[in-house]
Amino acid sequence: MTLVSSVSADPRLRDLLIVIMTLRRGLCFLVLCLSASGCGGGTKPPAPPENLVPASGTVKLGGKPTAGVAIKVLPTGSTKGQGGWAISDASGNFKIMHATQKEGIEPGDYRAVFSLFMTPAGEPLPPNTSPTMTMSVQAIPAPWSDPGSVAMAQSFSVPASGKTDMSFELPAPKIAKK
Repeated sequence: MTLVSSVSADPRLRDLLIVIMTLRRGLCFLVLCLSASGCGGGTKPPAPPENLVPASGTVKLGGKPTAGVAIKVLPTGSTKGQGGWAISDASGNFKIMHATQKEGIEPGDYRAVFSLFMTPAGEPLPPNTSPTMTMSVQAIPAPWSDPGSVAMAQSFSVPASGKTDMSFELPAPKIAKK
C-alpha cells in the first residue's frame, strides 16, 4: 500500500497531512517575515559634529611628495570624537575627512598612522586594486604604520581655527626595486 492510497483510504491521515502542510507553510511564512523585519532601516549613521575645522597638509616619503598614502587620524589625550582619514594626491597633499565623511576634523590633539601598499617591485598598485588581493607590501615602516606604536607617532594639534599647514616627513620605502 502506498502513501497516496493510505491517505485517500483513511480520512484521519488526510486531515493530519493537511494540518502538517498548513503548519509548515505558516512556519515558512513566519520565518520569512521575521528575517525580512531585520533588513534595512537600522540606525542612522551619526551626524557630523558642528565644530569641524579644516585640516590639511603634505606627506613626503624620503623627501618626495607621495600619492596614495592613507592617513588615519586618531584622537589622543582628552580629545573626544572618532578621528578621521585622508589620502594624499600626486603632490602629496591631503585634506582630512571626519569619520562621518565630512571634510574637516574636531579641534584637539591627534596622532597620525600612515599606510602605503606597493607591488613587491616597489611600484604603486594599479588603480582599483585591493592590497589584500595582490602580493602587495606595506611600504611605510612599522613605527609609522602601526596604530599601536607610539615610538614614532606623528602627533599634532588642531586649533579651533583649523590647521592647513601640516607636514609629515616619513622615511623612504624599504622595498627593493627589481
